[in-house]
Amino acid sequence: MSLWVHVLIVASISLASFCAIMFILRIVSPHPAHLGGLGGLHACSNMPNAVSSVDPRPSFHIAPFECPISEESASNLLDILMAGQPRTMLVHRDGPYLHFECRSLIFRFIDDVEFLIDAPNSLVEIRSASRAGHSDIGVNRARMERLRQQWNDLLKIKGPA
Repeated sequence: MSLWVHVLIVASISLASFCAIMFILRIVSPHPAHLGGLGGLHACSNMPNAVSSVDPRPSFHIAPFECPISEESASNLLDILMAGQPRTMLVHRDGPYLHFECRSLIFRFIDDVEFLIDAPNSLVEIRSASRAGHSDIGVNRARMERLRQQWNDLLKIKGPA
């Protein structure tokens, strides 16, 4: 057999193995039992696949959203923002707490996105975490910063100078 046939066989086996591993990871990533709510959002685990406004560690911390509106208005606005996100669904709402699931395009991995509206302090605490894998390659931080920009644009809040 020629060299190209060997390369093609090895590449095919490698791709099939990678796809099988990704599929298995998607299946075995259970719904986390430790999500926040009225008791507050949780800090991130030690894996670099999450961001949270309540986690003080610099590599995991992300600033909360400014919230100069009522809890009800903020909840409605978050619904609108998240409805515009691809492959995203609301899975739980409890007063000021909202929990969404966002799925990746190809392997359908699930990220948990949480919001806790703290209207008295004019903030929305935020958290986004991957269920599977060690690193998210910055996906959760990028998602939350993109949502922050959309939030600020809708509320006419100026970002940092």
